[in-house]
Order: sequence, then structure tokens, then C-alpha cells
Amino acid sequence: MPCYFCDQIQKAKDNRSENFLSELSETFVFLKDSKLFPGYCLVVSKEHYEQLPELPQEKQADIFTDVCRVAEVIYSELSPQRINYECLGNLVPHIHWHVVPRYKDDPLPHGPIWQIDKSLREESNEASRLTQIKKKLADKLISNQRL
Repeated sequence: MPCYFCDQIQKAKDNRSENFLSELSETFVFLKDSKLFPGYCLVVSKEHYEQLPELPQEKQADIFTDVCRVAEVIYSELSPQRINYECLGNLVPHIHWHVVPRYKDDPLPHGPIWQIDKSLREESNEASRLTQIKKKLADKLISNQRL
């Protein structure tokens, strides 16, 4: 059965992904186009696993190190008030983390983003703003192993 994230990883490897940011030790990082949550990233396991317990503990730790690295870069470059982390897998059964910066103008500051109307949550940035965010994050992820 085809996997959305396996397809996205292949597109990144083939230089056909518009939202690819960086390849890290155990993951590929993709930027979501979210006007409400600029810098929202998906950190996707390089290998197709569906559940965390399927992974050796060392690989779990390495993936979480990648998640933390992405969060450090988002925090240092975009200055959110908080960052949320979620590893769901309900919709796409491939281990991935949502790393979601939350800002002072957040419409639901004390709740999960999934409770915000999908049309608002998925509203796009202006192309120039998205390009600027992508460049800031990608440059920092590429240039620094650890901040």
C-alpha cells in the first residue's frame, strides 16, 4: 500500500519536493504552509515504521534528537512563545512528528491546533513569506549540527 510520507521522502531525494527543508540523521524535515503557525514542520522518519515500539530504542532517541533540533531552529529563528509536539500516525501510519510553533496571536492558545477550524489552520502564507521562512529554517538546519 502506498505511503504518503514514503512518497514525500522520495520526492525530496529526487529534488521534486517544494516543502522539503533538510535531511537529518534519522529524519527528513518538511515545512507546512500554515499562516497561523509559521514554521510548522513535519519531522518524518527516514524508514517506514508505523509505531514507536517497532523502533530500537537508539533509533527512537536519534529521531527525538532530530525533533529537538528542529524545535531549536524554529525557536531561535522565529521566536514563538511555545512549541507543541505531536506524534499521531492516525491519518498517515508512518512515524512522524508535528513540531508546531505557537504565537501570541494564536486563536486557541490553550488547546490543540486540531480544534481550530481546518480552513483557518490550513490557510496559506504569501509565497514570499513562505520562501523567507523556508530559507531561514533550511539554512540553519544545514549549517548547524547542534545550536
